Amino acid sequence: MAKNANPKLIGGFAVGAIALLVIGAFAFGGGNFLKPQAKAVLFFVNSSLSGLTVGSPVTFRGIKVETTTVLYAEPLAPQPGWERLADPLRRHATRILKTKIPVKGVPLYTDARHYAARKIPIVLYGAGPRTILEANAHNANENLRLNDLKAATKIVALAVRDVLMKG
Repeated sequence: MAKNANPKLIGGFAVGAIALLVIGAFAFGGGNFLKPQAKAVLFFVNSSLSGLTVGSPVTFRGIKVETTTVLYAEPLAPQPGWERLADPLRRHATRILKTKIPVKGVPLYTDARHYAARKIPIVLYGAGPRTILEANAHNANENLRLNDLKAATKIVALAVRDVLMKG
């Protein structure tokens, strides 16, 4: 016959386990999970930030903002050789979309700028709307039609083939 479990022993084990979890949370988390966490907001400006120092009072669109860190990033800039990448994209996009696709320089703060800083030619091409405004980019209702994605996939694949074939 099996021996009945001791309820006091099981209860003591459960209470001990919960106590260890609470102690561990405070020990490893420093109790910070009970304190309000700071919210980080990142925004980009295409103008000078001279005179902005950490801790200086800033008002942005009528809201007082506390500055804790200022990061400076160079926007993406064209590098020699970009035409070799852009021309096949434009040629295939014009044929498939049946509209002329202009080359447009936009000072984006994209990760591709790290390649450009090393003098590697960069071209950004995306599916869908032609402007950030039209796409509602980085908003909750950002969208992309599947037909646009399919066309862009075909355009990029053909352009990559052309670039690789020319060596």
